[in-house]
Amino acid sequence: MTSQDWLTNFDGRLIGFLTGVSLAGAVGYYYLLEEYNSASESLMSSVQELQQSTEKVRDYAQRIESIDKDLTKLKKTAATEQQLDETKIQLRKLYDTLNIEHLELKTHVWGLEKDLNTLLVSDENKK
Repeated sequence: MTSQDWLTNFDGRLIGFLTGVSLAGAVGYYYLLEEYNSASESLMSSVQELQQSTEKVRDYAQRIESIDKDLTKLKKTAATEQQLDETKIQLRKLYDTLNIEHLELKTHVWGLEKDLNTLLVSDENKK
């Protein structure tokens, strides 16, 4: 084999090797690019799901804060059990007082009726 043939064979092998490496590199790059796009889409999907979940959590937190504020307002305005018991006692006292005053008024009216009857009877006897 002459040096010319050897150089030609070497050039052919080198060109074949470089072509093979280039083709393998291109296929590998294409595969890598597809994997990158797939991973990127998956990541974007996960980020969107995370964002939606975060918004839901934020909405729930706002609802909880609103309910907590409402509860605090209700606690401030609501009567305690002790206050209700005191109000019941006062109401019973008031009812008892009204009942006693009603009975006293009935007694007084009865006394007036009795005095009136006595006067009427004495006026009839005088006639």
